[in-house]
This record gives sequence, C-alpha cells and structure tokens, in this order.
Amino acid sequence: MYLDLIIFILTICVYLPIAGVLLYAWHKFGYKEHAVDIARRIFLGGSAILFFFMLFM
Repeated sequence: MYLDLIIFILTICVYLPIAGVLLYAWHKFGYKEHAVDIARRIFLGGSAILFFFMLFM
C-alpha cells in the first residue's frame, strides 16, 4: 500500500514540472500552428488518462 503511494507521489512530482515546461514551450513557440495544437490536445488527453489510471489502481 505504501509503495503504491510513494510511486504515485514521485510520479506526480517528476511528471508535472516536465509537462509544464513542455506545454509552456509549445505555447510560446508554436501556439499558432495547427499541428502543435493537435499534439498538445493528444498529450493532455493521454496525461489525463494516465492520471486517472493511476488513481484507480
């Protein structure tokens, strides 16, 4: 039980800052491009799916 919680917290602590930097870079350098918008939506959708999968494990 505690190992699952530790893995969840470590994943959140590592994944969120990296995802934030990626989304910031996409917004700053490619916000007018259609392909960047599609990539951002796919990334956010996949991230949400992974987050909910981790919550309900």
